[in-house]
Amino acid sequence: MEKEAIKHLQDDAVIDAINQVLIENDADLLALPESARLEDLEQYSDRRRRFRGTFATNDPKSFANYCVNNVSEQIKSGCFIDPDQMSAITILDLGTVNVPLHADHKAGLSLQKTAAFKALLQIEGKRMDQKSAAEWLEDWSPHLAATIRGENGPELYPLSKAIAAVRLVTLKTNTEQEHEDRDYGATRSTMASVEAKSRDQPLPNFLEFTCNPYHGLQERTFRLRIALITSDGDPEFRFRMVQAEQEQEEMADDFADLIRQEMGGVMDVTIGRMTA
Repeated sequence: MEKEAIKHLQDDAVIDAINQVLIENDADLLALPESARLEDLEQYSDRRRRFRGTFATNDPKSFANYCVNNVSEQIKSGCFIDPDQMSAITILDLGTVNVPLHADHKAGLSLQKTAAFKALLQIEGKRMDQKSAAEWLEDWSPHLAATIRGENGPELYPLSKAIAAVRLVTLKTNTEQEHEDRDYGATRSTMASVEAKSRDQPLPNFLEFTCNPYHGLQERTFRLRIALITSDGDPEFRFRMVQAEQEQEEMADDFADLIRQEMGGVMDVTIGRMTA
């Protein structure tokens, strides 16, 4: 016999011995020769062995409807919410720890920010010159209200006056010089201060921005602190969201409550990420 034929016989004997041991130990494994090729015959069948697929949407109602219509009482499912990404995934064939399934039938939801909320995030915490700040206030005035500190707490301040105050801010520079003569020398110092104010009316202290932050979530009001910056010579404004992290947590809770409500209790809804 040729050397190559002898080698094939030896390989076959080794593979048979390995497979015998695997069968005796109930292992879900099979030893194959390197020349073997596996062919999946599912594509030639009239139907798949099981359903596989991923449904994706931005609409919470469509997401919930798909999950509810495809959930099975015999198969364990689970919905998981990612609060950082404001997204959710449902695994409809998750199974259990004792009876795990393939987890390849999924539905995904990714909430979309509204135009108003995007506009808020684009300027939040960033410097703007007078023109940009005033134009932003005018563009989004239907969502805005202004407040000013009063004797008994915050008081509403007409938004039209707030916009005019932003446009009419002027800077006043005060310079003081101090000169001292001594017998053996002299000292001179210059101190400058910059004061910013509006000509006709005071600037508001806070803005209240009301909008639906994400499609499907309830309307909420974000409070913005107004800061006037004069360090670079020209007046600039910065609108900073008060308790931004707290707002994010509350929106995530609203998201979870919305999904639980839409699901109607047909499956567990958990806050967290799941990879299967």
